[in-house]
Amino acid sequence: MLLLHADALKKVYDRKIIFQDVSLSIAPTEWLAITGANGSGKSTLLKILATLVSPTSGTVRYTLGGMALTSDQARSHIGFVSPYLNFYDELSGIENVLFALRAKGKPILKHELDELFNYFRLSEAQSKRVKAYSSGMIQRLRFIQAFASQPKFLFLDEPTTTLDDDGKTLFWNKLQEFISQTIVVIASNDHDDIAHCTSQLCIEAFKPAKKILL
Repeated sequence: MLLLHADALKKVYDRKIIFQDVSLSIAPTEWLAITGANGSGKSTLLKILATLVSPTSGTVRYTLGGMALTSDQARSHIGFVSPYLNFYDELSGIENVLFALRAKGKPILKHELDELFNYFRLSEAQSKRVKAYSSGMIQRLRFIQAFASQPKFLFLDEPTTTLDDDGKTLFWNKLQEFISQTIVVIASNDHDDIAHCTSQLCIEAFKPAKKILL
């Protein structure tokens, strides 16, 4: 059994409540879209679910094979893609991916990596330094890094922002291969991104009510 469950999540920055009382439960085949205005807290919630940021209060639980995982255990099963996920510029594309896999303790299967680089049209660039990559190439490298670890929990922040139509098609088609075995959460306001999801959570609905002073 694979399950992501969050209960009564709250996040406060500088005494300002970003959101509160966020609860959700997601199983495979259920793709969740987190929506809301820019700066509303979409990315913050996504990072909390991905164990990258701690909530002010509330809990997140990860279940894999019927067993509850600690946050440390869950990280080895998490894939994360975002515009602010940076690579080492002086390393090549393949070196960056190998570094991430070793950090997670994941096996390195060269033929699978070759297939991913070929699929995302980066075969000829995999040995080039990342500093020579375009923004679209960097985004596709983020996908390769995420998919290479065979994630059970996949968190995507504005995944198609820098992609052309061909890149978007490659991404969505590859993501479909994971639909039955991976929990997917996407933070985005892109209508096409949202249309691929089975449910939505608007972060605006979890902000404290504004008081009207008379």
